Amino acid sequence: MRTSHTERAVTLLATDVQPGATGQAQIQCSSTAGVLDQCFEVRFQRLLQRASYDLRVDGAIYATFRADANGSGGVVFQNQQTDSDEGNWDGAQRQDTENCSGGTADRRQSGPTTDLEGARQLAHVLLQASLKHADRSEGDKDMPLPLPTALTPVTNIHLVEVVDSSGRVGLKGNFSGTSRQNMVAIAYIGLCPASGLQASGETLISFKARGKSRKQSMLVEATGLAPGSYKIVINGNTAGKLNSRSGHARFMKTKKKNTLPLEIDSVLAITSLQVLDSSDQIVLSGRLGNS
Repeated sequence: MRTSHTERAVTLLATDVQPGATGQAQIQCSSTAGVLDQCFEVRFQRLLQRASYDLRVDGAIYATFRADANGSGGVVFQNQQTDSDEGNWDGAQRQDTENCSGGTADRRQSGPTTDLEGARQLAHVLLQASLKHADRSEGDKDMPLPLPTALTPVTNIHLVEVVDSSGRVGLKGNFSGTSRQNMVAIAYIGLCPASGLQASGETLISFKARGKSRKQSMLVEATGLAPGSYKIVINGNTAGKLNSRSGHARFMKTKKKNTLPLEIDSVLAITSLQVLDSSDQIVLSGRLGNS
């Protein structure tokens, strides 16, 4: 069964418009047996009390919400669909929906949501251990809004901005530009065996950026392989060798040691991984999301 999960969180930095404000944007995307489950969440604190703000993503506005009495608020978008339905949801219907923070958000019709266990839980635990999330009040339990079709897949989201009623940007963050901001990301890729093989494997990817510092790594583990040497291929490029002893193999690389393939500037660019035997036959393979 094909399984993958990716999760990224980026700090929203304050501008001169609201110098004391802070916030966070987070995306999650899980794919299990052809079912794609996605979530996009934005939180902010210390903006103007009870003021209205727009959520602008890559130049387009997707929600309008109102800060509470403490200057806090946020919005959550979520949907679940099959990979083959990607981009085919009927997104024409839009309506204002009251969220639990007292704000309103424009939304588009989408599918129901489900809780995918397994890989999502594993990756989520790793992220929570690495990231200090934005504070939430005790009663802050927003109901998810349907994810707009234009925001799928969420892994394609880049620039996130919180804009005031005068069109001024109060908070902003970018999931792509990680060199000068704080960001944490993890991904899990389940590796499926070729037909007739009993092997299994998984890949864990981690990324942490703070200011100009970046730490990233990739771990590959496999079981059930015949003894011998195997080739690891990432996005079509050879990344190294996996040596199997007693059916178990482990491989780890970090960008800090300049051991990732030159073609891969960041582990965030990894979308596929294959394990090849000495005859260059694929024995294990996996893809991230529906890429």
